[in-house]
Parts: sequence; C-alpha cells; structure tokens
Amino acid sequence: MSRGIKQRVADFYLAKEEKKNTLRDPKLIGLRKAKTVGLLFEATNIANHKPIQAFERELKDAGVEVKILGFVNQKFTKKKPEPNYPFPFFTRNDLNWYLKPSIQISNTFAKQNFDILIDLSPLNLRPLKFISLGSNAGFKVGRYVKDNSPYDLMIKTTGQEGIEEYLKQVKHYLNTIGNE
Repeated sequence: MSRGIKQRVADFYLAKEEKKNTLRDPKLIGLRKAKTVGLLFEATNIANHKPIQAFERELKDAGVEVKILGFVNQKFTKKKPEPNYPFPFFTRNDLNWYLKPSIQISNTFAKQNFDILIDLSPLNLRPLKFISLGSNAGFKVGRYVKDNSPYDLMIKTTGQEGIEEYLKQVKHYLNTIGNE
C-alpha cells in the first residue's frame, strides 16, 4: 500500500479519535495533587531512559503511583527483542497497518484512569498520539503540536533541547498549576 494512502487512512482514524477526545471534560491537576501518573515516551533512544526513570522515581518518592509505556520506533524482522528495559514497551511490529498500537499493553495503559498522562516523546508520533487520544486520563500533557492535539496542556519547545530540559519544563508547569 502506498505510503501516502496509508498516511491519509491513519489521519482519518486519528480524526475519529480526536472527535471522541473533544467530548471529554479535562480536570486540571498538578503534580502535588496527582495520585496517578502515566508516562508515555519514545524509547528507541536508550539515553532517554535514565532521565525518565529518575522522574518516575521522583514521583514515586512523592507517593504517586506511576506507570510507564515506551515505544521502540523500530520494526524487527525476526522475533521481537527482549532488551533489559525495566518498563513495558511496544515496537513497530505491534502496530496495525494504519499505525495504531494493536497490542494489549497499549490498550491497558490507555484505559487506566490516570490523574495526569504525560507524553514525553520529542516528536508527534502517530502510535503515541493514538494512545494519548484514547487515554482515560483526567489531564493530558505533551509537546505543542500545531493541529489537533490530544493534550490539555501543551509545552512549546524548540525541538533542539534534550529530554532533561523538557522534563524540567514539564515539572515547572505541573508544579505551578492545579495545586490550589
């Protein structure tokens, strides 16, 4: 199937999810009041794991229940690798033909009623956008995207900063809002 057709079909299904997402009533909540947080991220770059795991520990130390889901943006021709990732993850092998995750761990993650869902991916990746759109989270946070964002709070970045700088921005805003 041609890549252009595949992209248009993926956009069609994303638009359907976006319509459902507009019907939800976001609940503004900051990190100090959150009891549950979901962290969604692009896990291909192993250098990103350490700062995200540090953020997870920081939240857990504050008494927050945290779940992580990583997306390894690679397709494997043989058996899916079993790297020593200390978190659940999925790969391009786990996507349907229009790039929606079709694996149980992504569905389970999206169905959880997180107080806050934070998408830490540096790019607007369709598989992660599908999960964000389908998420039952009360408040959704992610990078600024121009069109049809699934997020209630978008953090605009240059795209040049690393995960540490982005995490600093996320923490700053989530410690400032919704904690009254």
